[in-house]
Amino acid sequence: MYADKNNARLSSLEEVMYQEIAARYDNPDWIKGMMNEGYSGARYMSNKFITNLYGWQVTRPSAVTDDLWNRIYNTYYNDKYGIGVKDWLMSGNNAYSLISMSGTMLTAIHEGYWNADKATISSIANTWAQATIKNGVACCDCSCGNVAMMQWAVQYVNPDLLAQLLPKLYDATHNPVFDKNTQSSQPPETQSNQNQKEASTQNPVKGSTSSAIIATNSSSTTTQSTTAQSGSNPQGEAFSNVGAGSESAEAGNSQAEGADVKKSVEINPITSQSASEVGLSLAAVLAILCLIMVVAVGYFRNSDDKDKVQDLEKLFKEKF
Repeated sequence: MYADKNNARLSSLEEVMYQEIAARYDNPDWIKGMMNEGYSGARYMSNKFITNLYGWQVTRPSAVTDDLWNRIYNTYYNDKYGIGVKDWLMSGNNAYSLISMSGTMLTAIHEGYWNADKATISSIANTWAQATIKNGVACCDCSCGNVAMMQWAVQYVNPDLLAQLLPKLYDATHNPVFDKNTQSSQPPETQSNQNQKEASTQNPVKGSTSSAIIATNSSSTTTQSTTAQSGSNPQGEAFSNVGAGSESAEAGNSQAEGADVKKSVEINPITSQSASEVGLSLAAVLAILCLIMVVAVGYFRNSDDKDKVQDLEKLFKEKF
């Protein structure tokens, strides 16, 4: 701290942070000054304060307490100084900063940094929903860029607002979890895991019902399930029996071994025949090459050797 160069000193991060918040971000005079700056003032509150506060929360968790988050919530969302800051943040382009602020605060709660009570979560989530419905999403990393947080937050939104919010989120993300016709409070990963569990409780080889369950997961799983029914793809059978119990797993393994044996019976005769044919062809070629070499050598020898060459030619003809 060198504001007083004649009395420079060291200070903790926590001390500096709380002094800065008291002097600026939780000071009604400073807030009113920012409100006079229009959108740039709202953006400063969001980017320079709330976003940086969350950054310190992640970097040094002990420096940002629940009491500090609650204090900021009461200042900007409950308007504890009665200066109209929340209404101002909801107006015009300021709403995008409010959406971003709300997304950051909800992220802090969702990731377990801030242990807020349910009433506080609902208040922030509904403020976020109202601003989004009226103005559209603010595509920042803590808003439409954080699908997991949003899917968690919608459970705290008023049902009437939720019906209007989901189309906004779906249009911005094209994520099916925000399709109001199929929306669920569970994350996509959880739904996928449950589908796999349902599929694994039955053996697709025994009937078409369980195969249909697997087919709803993905096209690749559908292909595996179909080939498993026909008995031609042991890998498909093994996949469908995951989590179905040791008996199903053993049955799948025995079926896979049987399929391998069947393949070997069908393929080996062809392979053996092909090998023998190739062997005969090679022998004939080598014999012809040897004959050519013998003839060439005998051509340059005397007449006595020519008789031997003729004998070899006769022997070759009788052999082949």
